[in-house]
Amino acid sequence: MTEMPKLPHHKLIAFGVARDLLLAVRAAQVRDAKLRDEALRSAKSACLKSPPCVVTLPQKTPCGWAN
Repeated sequence: MTEMPKLPHHKLIAFGVARDLLLAVRAAQVRDAKLRDEALRSAKSACLKSPPCVVTLPQKTPCGWAN
């Protein structure tokens, strides 16, 4: 398998653990559709919420949008 280029957040332990969780959930092949969906959503969320991946969305202020 060709190794993908690494981005800075790929070196973090937290991202690696979250990625391992996602791979484990996928490998588990949960048969119950609702539980499978919930497990995959949670694992994906963990990957997206690892520190450098968190993106702050602009907030609506009385004067308009601000970061």
